[in-house]
Amino acid sequence: MRAFNGDPHPGNYLFHRGGKVTFMDFGLVKHFTPTELQPLMQMARTICVEHDPEAFRRSLENAGFLRPVRCSAPRRSSSTWPCTTTPSANRDR
Repeated sequence: MRAFNGDPHPGNYLFHRGGKVTFMDFGLVKHFTPTELQPLMQMARTICVEHDPEAFRRSLENAGFLRPVRCSAPRRSSSTWPCTTTPSANRDR
């Protein structure tokens, strides 16, 4: 289906007998192309299936949600990250 509903509340649906559903409001619906969907699927896979926070972070960077972290301090462990980052400029578009 490749669609996302950003406003899923009961007032936007009518539920009928027999399992039919009427969708009322499409104002916050985004239809994704396969190219747009791939990075989102990668993010879900890295955190939900692989349980790999570092890969999840990289997938967020690759998708443009976060800027890559740049710092000179070496990474000591997965629980200690001495650098900070800011949201990507893409977020404001």
